Amino acid sequence: MNQFPVFIAVALLACCFEVQAQTQAQPVAAPAQVEVVPNVTMTGKVMSGYQGWFNTATDGANRGWRHWGGNPSQPGDVTVDMWPDMTELDADERYATGFKHKDGRPAEVYSAYNEKTVVRHFKWMRDYGLDGVFLQRFAGEVSNESGRNHFNKVLNSARQGAKEYGRVYGVMYDLSGVRDGGADGIIADWKALFDATKLTQDDRYVRHNNKPVVVLWGLGFIEGGRPALLDDGLKIVNFLKNDP
Repeated sequence: MNQFPVFIAVALLACCFEVQAQTQAQPVAAPAQVEVVPNVTMTGKVMSGYQGWFNTATDGANRGWRHWGGNPSQPGDVTVDMWPDMTELDADERYATGFKHKDGRPAEVYSAYNEKTVVRHFKWMRDYGLDGVFLQRFAGEVSNESGRNHFNKVLNSARQGAKEYGRVYGVMYDLSGVRDGGADGIIADWKALFDATKLTQDDRYVRHNNKPVVVLWGLGFIEGGRPALLDDGLKIVNFLKNDP
C-alpha cells in the first residue's frame, strides 16, 4: 500500500442528506457551464454529511428495509423524522411503501443503493451551492459483507456524481458502533478500500494542505455506557498520518 499523507479532521458532524417534503418542489435551472469545486482546500467550503444508509426491500441490495423502518406500512413502523420529497425522481428511483396518499397513490421513498439517485443528489448539490459531502462509513456496517457491499456501491455512485457535477467528497468513519479495541477493523477497511479504489488519488477527493481529508466521528461520546474510544481514535489517526 502506497504511503500518503492524510489530514485528519475529528468532527462532530451528523446530518442526513434528506429533503424535507414540501407542497411543490421548485427546481433550480442548471447553470450553462458546470463550475468545478476545487479539491485543494477545506477553507470556505460548505460540506454535508452523507449517510447513504437507506435501503428498500426491492432495490436489489438484498438488505430489506433499512432506516426507513422495518416494513413501513403504519405509523409505528417509521423511523425517519421527515418524508423525502420525491417530486424530481424518475420512476426507476421510486420504491413504494405500505402508506398511501390521500388520493390513494402509494407513498414512495428512495434507496441509496440506486446509483441514479445518488448521482442526482450531487446534481442538487451543484444546483443549490453545496460544495460536497463526507460519505459516512459505519463501522458496524462495513464489518460485514452485506453492509460493505452497500456502502462501497454508495461510494462508487458518489464518485460518479462528484465527477459529473464538479463536487468534492471525502470519507467519514462513524465509530458509534465500535467497542474498545475496534481500531483494527477500521484500519483494515481503509486499507482494503484504498487498495481497491485509490480514492485519495481521485481529483474529486477533498484535500487540505496537500493532504486528503478523512473524518472520524463518534469519539468521546460516553452517554449510555458507550466507550470514549480515545485510544482507538489515536491509533486510527496515527495509522492514517503514517500509513505504512
